[in-house]
Amino acid sequence: MATYKAYAATEAKGKCEIIELPVPELKPEEVEVDVMMCGICHSDLSLVDGEWGPFSAYPNPQVSGHEVVGTVVKVGSAVSDLKPGMRVGVGWQCASCLSCEYCNIEEGECCVGACGCVPTCAGGNKGGFAEKVFVQGKYAIPLPEAVDPEFLGPLMCGGITIYKPLVTYSKPGDTVGIVGMGGIGGMGVMFAKARGCKVIAFSTSSRKEAQAKEWGVDQFVVTSDAEAMKAVENTCNCILYTPNVLPDLNPFIACLAMKGKMAFVGAITQPPALPIFGPPIMKDLVFAGSHIGGPKLMKEMVDVVASKGLKLPCSIHPFSEINECLDKMRANKADGRMVLKW
Repeated sequence: MATYKAYAATEAKGKCEIIELPVPELKPEEVEVDVMMCGICHSDLSLVDGEWGPFSAYPNPQVSGHEVVGTVVKVGSAVSDLKPGMRVGVGWQCASCLSCEYCNIEEGECCVGACGCVPTCAGGNKGGFAEKVFVQGKYAIPLPEAVDPEFLGPLMCGGITIYKPLVTYSKPGDTVGIVGMGGIGGMGVMFAKARGCKVIAFSTSSRKEAQAKEWGVDQFVVTSDAEAMKAVENTCNCILYTPNVLPDLNPFIACLAMKGKMAFVGAITQPPALPIFGPPIMKDLVFAGSHIGGPKLMKEMVDVVASKGLKLPCSIHPFSEINECLDKMRANKADGRMVLKW
C-alpha cells in the first residue's frame, strides 16, 4: 500500500513526530495535492494541544495544517477545472455537500447540507502538516504562478479570515481598527490599506509597533494606555478583533463610530460580556461573528494579492522546525505568520 509522511501529535500538547499514513482512494470529486508548504494557524496549535476537545483526533494521531500551497498530482473523475501540475491552495475547509443553496453560490463555508463545512485537519481529518492532502476540487483554489508561493499559504485561512469581514463590514475610505498584531492582524492591515482605508492598530504591547508601521498602520495604540484609547474614541467605522482571548470589550466599543461594526474572527471560547444598553443601542452598533470564506471570495482575495503585489508578513521554516514554531506560538512570540516548507 502506498503511504505518505505526516507530522502528527499523538497526545495533547505533545511533540509532532513523523508518521506514515496510507494514501486513500481518490473520490470522483476530489484531488490529490502534493504539499509544498503550509502556514501555521493558531487553530493548528489548539488542535495539537487538545483545547477544542473532540475536534482533535485523539487518541488517534492529530495531523494539523490548513494553510496549504501545493501542486495537483491527481484529479477525480468528476473534477474538470483542475489539472495535474496546477498550483493550488487549501484552507480550513476540505469538503461540503456541493448542492445546498450556499454551496451553489460558492459560499460553502456556510453549507447547510448533511455534511456541513468539513474541516481539513479537525475531527480526525488529516491536514497539511504532511506531504499530501486530499480535498474536494472545489476547495483547491487555483493560485497565480507569478506570485511567490511562500506568501500564499497564510492566505488560505488567516488571510480569508480577515479579508471576509473587512470587505463585508467596511468600504474604501473607512477607518478600520484591527485588534491584535499577529499574523492575521498583519494581513488585515495590508488588505485594509490596499482597500483605501485608514488603519488603527490596537495591541497589548508597544513591542510590535515598529513591525505594524512597516505593514502600513496609520496609528498604533497600546490598549493599556487609557489616554491613547480615549483619543481614538468614536473614530472606527469597523473593528476587526483577531485574538482568541477576550478582555473587557467596553474600551473597543467606545472606539466605534456611529453605526460602527465589530467583527470577531479569533476563536474565542469563553462567553463575552457584551453590554447592550448604552453605546450599542445609542450608536446603532453591529456585532458579528465571521469565520472562513468560500471559494468565490478566496479567488477574489488571491486576485487582490496578485494585482496589488502584496507581500504578506510571514517567515519561512523547514518542516523539521515544526515543534520550535509551535512553541514560539505558545509563547506569543510569533511576529507574523510562520510557514513550514518541505
